[in-house]
Amino acid sequence: MDNMKVLFEDKNNKKRWTREVSFPILDFVSLIYWLRTQDHTVGETFSIFIIDTGPDSAEVKEVKIQVGEVEQISTYVGTFSAIRYLQASEGNGITVWISQEEGNIPVKFQLSTRLGAITAYLAKIEGRDIGQLD
Repeated sequence: MDNMKVLFEDKNNKKRWTREVSFPILDFVSLIYWLRTQDHTVGETFSIFIIDTGPDSAEVKEVKIQVGEVEQISTYVGTFSAIRYLQASEGNGITVWISQEEGNIPVKFQLSTRLGAITAYLAKIEGRDIGQLD
């Protein structure tokens, strides 16, 4: 999609700014959902825009995502064959593993910071049959 100029408004700090971006523009939670709906190939790198909100401000950043290898991820509900999506930048970053099984379920999430890493694993599935699990 072509770039377009977008007006952003931070109502808490009474700031407005424009920026040229391409879509999608996502927050970190919607990034996980969006990745589930995409078809990517191992080794591919693509850019998206992330809205990074903090306690006092918000900013829109261009983030490069690298599609990593397929890995076997063990969770509390079974082992999944999952594609690793890695934020391809220095410093803090996120890595998400999306299963290749029906439903493209996020099975692991890791947030890296200067202080260390926070890792979350899929613990429970409710609502529908997603195929054969361990």
